[in-house]
Amino acid sequence: MKNKLSLLITLIMTKNTISNIFMIMILNLTITSCNNENGIKQRVEEDVKQEIEKVHKKQENIQHKSTSLINNEWPGTYTGSFLRMKDESGDPRGWGQIKIEIGKASAKFHLDSYIENIKRELEIVHADAGKIQFGAADDKNLMLTMLLDKDKYQLSGSLMDSIVGVKETYELKKLID
Repeated sequence: MKNKLSLLITLIMTKNTISNIFMIMILNLTITSCNNENGIKQRVEEDVKQEIEKVHKKQENIQHKSTSLINNEWPGTYTGSFLRMKDESGDPRGWGQIKIEIGKASAKFHLDSYIENIKRELEIVHADAGKIQFGAADDKNLMLTMLLDKDKYQLSGSLMDSIVGVKETYELKKLID
């Protein structure tokens, strides 16, 4: 029973709102269906509280670890340009600009070209000294990855692929404040 509660609570804490409502309803039915003989209902409620506290502690530890890595390695503004319209390399309108502003817990992505002007909020998924990964706040399937390679930053990912239509790697420079 305790393992099932642990799994259910973990699902509640990590899924979207509709899933949360469904999971909470199941959890509530589980608790209310327990007989009060020998304090079963009370023990289930205590187990639920303990499991929720464990999940919160794990999430806090993960958040703290990611934030501490971001604080030291990645904050700042990164920019780069790329040829957006391949046949127009001589025309300034053929070029696009990428700008990524990385904060302590999130980032902002901006792509500006003759064809489009796109702004996206990004969530930091993973960060270490050589790589940082972002997920689009509004669509977790759209990802960006920045790699540090000998003082050069390389950007790639499904977010850029979906915008530009070509799988490519883009070079960015970090602006000095």
